[in-house]
Amino acid sequence: MITSMTGYAAATRELPTASLAAEVKSVNGRFLDVQFRLSEELRSVEPALRELIQARVSRGKVEIRVSVTPRRRPRRRSA
Repeated sequence: MITSMTGYAAATRELPTASLAAEVKSVNGRFLDVQFRLSEELRSVEPALRELIQARVSRGKVEIRVSVTPRRRPRRRSA
């Protein structure tokens, strides 16, 4: 079981239509303070993410950043 409250993680996932990047930072704190910085496309999943974090973390300051960058489709040349 992880007991430290200080940590950092970052990951990127290439999806068929977009690139997804996530970053999580946590520092020691007396109370639980969860802050999100999400792309507009992901705002609807914030409550579910908040529940997930609160179920696993009891205290500290946790900052979560998630962004989505749409992939560019290659241009087709006209014949």
